[in-house]
Amino acid sequence: MPTLPQFPARRPRPPPLSPATTNDGSGPAPNSGTFAHVAVVPTVCNEKCQLLVKNGDRPASIQPLRTPGSPWHHRRRSRIAAALGLAVLLIGGLCLLGLSSRIARGFLHTVAKASYLSTEPPFRFYGDNPFSPHRVPVDLYVMSKCPDALLVEDMFNTIVYDLAPIMDLKLHYIAQPSDNATYGVICKHGDSECRGNIDELCAYTHHRHDLKKWWGFVACLNRHQKLIGLDDHMTMACATSADLDIGAFHHCRNGPEGRELLKNSARETAREGVKISATLYLNHWLRCVEDSGWKYCPGGHTIEDFERDICALYQDPTHAPLICAQFDN
Repeated sequence: MPTLPQFPARRPRPPPLSPATTNDGSGPAPNSGTFAHVAVVPTVCNEKCQLLVKNGDRPASIQPLRTPGSPWHHRRRSRIAAALGLAVLLIGGLCLLGLSSRIARGFLHTVAKASYLSTEPPFRFYGDNPFSPHRVPVDLYVMSKCPDALLVEDMFNTIVYDLAPIMDLKLHYIAQPSDNATYGVICKHGDSECRGNIDELCAYTHHRHDLKKWWGFVACLNRHQKLIGLDDHMTMACATSADLDIGAFHHCRNGPEGRELLKNSARETAREGVKISATLYLNHWLRCVEDSGWKYCPGGHTIEDFERDICALYQDPTHAPLICAQFDN
């Protein structure tokens, strides 16, 4: 039998043998998880030579079997794990970046708000004590842009701080009803004052049982009195700092509710015959008037004078604030 020529092995990539067999076809080859150990029979073809395996009559080339236990599989799983890890890191980084930007925006908003509006309240309260059912009616007749009203309301920042639990404080607005006016009334200091009156009425109406909130809003506006009714950004910033119900407040001030509140307040003030801002009533009795100077104030017009009279009118001494004790003598 003539000797067959020897050819160098090639690495073609047809489909692998499954399963790999021994050279006699009797069963699986040893270590077949990595390479098929088979007998190679060189054969002469016309111009090419093909490596054949005795696996029936089917020719196949020798190549590594990519079985689950092979090094190729380990490398593939490592690459997949690395890709997944990179994706997780990327997503996590984007999430952290978004969270950081939101935190940064919130911080900058707080700083801007603090620089625009003083966040230090002009008054404080006696904790969360509930209001007494014997609260003293305190009525202020004002105009939101009147300098005299600003003076009296500034005094009431301290009075509210001292006596909030025993007062039923309410603001009334002086204006002339008119069906032809933009807001249904004519305000002495123009439409911007009407707008400011509406803003304060909306705050009071929707938070009348929470003096801390609605008076805090009024006090905030007073710190920027020239902008009252002109700067919506300032108004909404004050509403936010006072913790008002922003949805209810916005709906009130920009809808028919606010105008009705202003018209009703102006009619009520006209029925009472009050025409001067600012006029103070205690327990439905005239107590004092500030009109470029104090008038009709027989009991005095200092903060202590007003606090003394409110304490004296309070009918539940067992729940009176401690400050009332100094007026007992």
